[in-house]
Amino acid sequence: MDQKIIELEERVANLERLLKGPSRIEPDVLYSVAEVAAYLGCGKSNAYDLLLSGDLAKTPIGAGRKGLRVRGSDLLRFLDTRREGGPAPQGSFKHLAKYLRN
Repeated sequence: MDQKIIELEERVANLERLLKGPSRIEPDVLYSVAEVAAYLGCGKSNAYDLLLSGDLAKTPIGAGRKGLRVRGSDLLRFLDTRREGGPAPQGSFKHLAKYLRN
């Protein structure tokens, strides 16, 4: 009986964390697909599409789609590669290539 209460409390805590919304992404933490979807602001099916297409690195820890996890560092790397606008990363001047040719 006590074990069931502990499991239920853990599930409630996980649900509250999901409902509260994403906080800071920790690089060493493994995130579920639901948590990844919350961080990306998309649905779970879109998150699965990113994982299964290889656009977002995955760490399989179990059988099937439910066993997929995403390392926080991979999620941060994915977000950095999708950033548009703002200052260009140092050493990236593709838009000036036609002016820099001699």
